[in-house]
Amino acid sequence: MPQKKYNEKRKYDRYETDVKIDFYVAFDVRTKIDFRVKDPKEGTVSSQKYSGISKNISAEGISFTSEKELIKGDSLLLDVFVPTAKQPVRMEGLVRWCRELSGKSDKVKAFEYGIRLLKVDGSSVEKSIVNDPVHNIIWSVVLESVLGNFKHLVLKDRKRFTSSFPKT
Repeated sequence: MPQKKYNEKRKYDRYETDVKIDFYVAFDVRTKIDFRVKDPKEGTVSSQKYSGISKNISAEGISFTSEKELIKGDSLLLDVFVPTAKQPVRMEGLVRWCRELSGKSDKVKAFEYGIRLLKVDGSSVEKSIVNDPVHNIIWSVVLESVLGNFKHLVLKDRKRFTSSFPKT
């Protein structure tokens, strides 16, 4: 289930996801025209809604693709649409990295983003990260809100994996 790529300096394992995301960029009209992003503490949330699709999620972050161009440091408000939830999960975060995806037409650009999540439904992500040394699992409010009971999901996956080997 965890997804690792090349020599990444990842702090936490990534888990593949494919859920719809709506997001809003923190800015005010004057800032948008001046092409400067305001300090998130002073900015306001745009009424303009943009959409994306998640690629993966970790204990403190989410990666998604979108046609909206953002820059590193942009402050976002995200609504993550989890299929089993009645309401979207509200998250706040910062763009940590971005790259343009190749292969799209010249008319339509696509981008991939890595977002460091700060809050999920008002709860601090950083304060929610827990390392269970008995099961060697790290989880947080991010994983709980998107994947469900993450700890039990991983333990179930491990049990299925180890039971597939023949006993000697």
